[in-house]
Amino acid sequence: MIDKKHLEVAQKIRELVDCGFSLVEVRSVTGGCIHEAYLYTSSSGEIFFIKLNQVSFLEHFKQEAFALKAIQKTQTIRTPVVLGWGSTLKNSFLALEYIDMNSTSKKRGQSILGEHLAAMHQTLSDRFGWFDNNFIGATPQINPWSPDWVEFYTIHRLEYQFRFAQNSRGYSFKKSDDLLSSVPDYFKSYKPVASLLHGDLWSGNVAFQKEETPVIYDPACFYGDRECEIAFTKMFGGFDSSFYLAYENRWPLDSGFKRRINLYNLYHYLNHFNLFGPSYLDETEQIISILIN
Repeated sequence: MIDKKHLEVAQKIRELVDCGFSLVEVRSVTGGCIHEAYLYTSSSGEIFFIKLNQVSFLEHFKQEAFALKAIQKTQTIRTPVVLGWGSTLKNSFLALEYIDMNSTSKKRGQSILGEHLAAMHQTLSDRFGWFDNNFIGATPQINPWSPDWVEFYTIHRLEYQFRFAQNSRGYSFKKSDDLLSSVPDYFKSYKPVASLLHGDLWSGNVAFQKEETPVIYDPACFYGDRECEIAFTKMFGGFDSSFYLAYENRWPLDSGFKRRINLYNLYHYLNHFNLFGPSYLDETEQIISILIN
């Protein structure tokens, strides 16, 4: 017996994709820590990947769909095709192409990922930011267009997360002002260009098809310094030397990149503190101290 909420979503999908989609099976699958995720199978054997949440999450799904379409438009790296998004009376949803894939890869897959990501990063803008505000996990991500990367990153990434910590967690990072004032020091001899970024690229948002073709998903896109993306791949691991070698063969990183890794990952440590609480506090404080000393 298929739950009523799934039948209601299936009806919306029929309207969105203009097909005779008839739902015959629903299977719960892993979909991250925010949304429910399901595989919907039709009477014809077609499978859709469905993310489901409360109606209030409709904007999250809209922005995710927008980002996936932007990446797909570059024709550089594989992403699930967006079939549509919408809401019923009680739920919002995002319907995506189902891709059979797994989280492990061989060196070939990692190399392809590095090469394809570098190609995607070569999709450039004359400004930093994005077409709309979106989300990094469940946290709002503010993306006004700006010609100045240092200002953008300082105000709309780090300062925003510091304020969010105070407002949502009631915690004030004592050295935050010192940290914010030190950001320009990291860019005295480096001028980033505005690259299209996935925005939340850790190993949990990458998988591989059987032929080792990489697939990326759950984006939080904006145009920013590509070093942000590469720095985050090092925060939790899961990317091997083949990935980094292939990336740099396609587009070498600046010689000062290693010095900025902690600066860029501070954004994600702050966001993880804001999302998940004190378990990330000590590491975040430690990185702040390293950066200002």
